[in-house]
Amino acid sequence: MKNCLAVSDCRELTGTELFSVMSLISNTLLENRCRIVRLLGEGGYGAVYLAEDIRLGGKYVALKENFSATAK
Repeated sequence: MKNCLAVSDCRELTGTELFSVMSLISNTLLENRCRIVRLLGEGGYGAVYLAEDIRLGGKYVALKENFSATAK
């Protein structure tokens, strides 16, 4: 679902490595296509959300947010 990406805030976790730690908020609409329902799981490299795809008639999909290993 490449049209359903969002940028998250970052904060320092260990040493000089920066990782995204802000989860998307429920009911957020991304790219006028995917509405976030809830967080399904989160790990060191990203988070997976249950989302409703508006363009697919409200079908539920899994949406992955990849965290950035570095921040500018």
